[in-house]
Amino acid sequence: MDASKTAPFDTFFVQTYQYDNAKRLTDIIQLNYNFMGHYDMLNKVNIHTTLSYDGNDTLPAKAVAVFQSLGTEEFVITHFYKYFAGTGTLSYDSVTDQITKPTTGSIQSRVNNYTKNSETSYSQLITGTNLFPETVKYTLVKQNGNIVSEKVEYDNGDIANLTFTYDNFHSAFYNGATSENGNPGFVFEQSLASTLHFPFLNGQKNNITTRLLVHTFSGIPPSTQSSQGTYTYKYNENGYPKEILMNDPDFNYNKYVLMYTK
Repeated sequence: MDASKTAPFDTFFVQTYQYDNAKRLTDIIQLNYNFMGHYDMLNKVNIHTTLSYDGNDTLPAKAVAVFQSLGTEEFVITHFYKYFAGTGTLSYDSVTDQITKPTTGSIQSRVNNYTKNSETSYSQLITGTNLFPETVKYTLVKQNGNIVSEKVEYDNGDIANLTFTYDNFHSAFYNGATSENGNPGFVFEQSLASTLHFPFLNGQKNNITTRLLVHTFSGIPPSTQSSQGTYTYKYNENGYPKEILMNDPDFNYNKYVLMYTK
């Protein structure tokens, strides 16, 4: 939302989350709105992500995100997931992007294989269509169930360092976070990617209050870019966020409103 405007002109999109009887997330429906505050079927791509599970598992085995415009399916992103035994940490993620309009066919596939080096260190090997193999290393520091720092090292020598602080209230998506494309809330990439757009989708125990990203780019000479965001919350009677005000230059939205069902 845009906190500088009044309803209905303040709304960019609305996301609805649906769960099964085991309280597992099954659907994310995103409807986008235009500058007049109306549901925009003509100019905006709307997204419906469906998550499925193997048996009684609580972590998704598959996620299918369907992107639609004018009510017509335009392309589909499909993920298949595997996890390290006994953990919620992703070990494998295969991705297929498939265009369905005007023609049908696979346009790109990608496989992410993760290696657990230690309890706080992981490596990611990325392979796929039209991609050179790339290895990314993640080093994490956790306190009280939250990632407080994350170092991301790339093949080309780039290094991204993230640090976070948190409140003492419940995160709405603890152990159930997903990005906008339905990726499960695993420990790496969630902080670097999705948190920049959806700070409450962090998969941590508590809610992020500050985020600092320092990205050092290799080259001659090397250079550094940094960005910082702060997040202020209002909470409901159960201690979950009901409103988030954001001061963050890295994305367009500065307010989220969360509503819950019993």
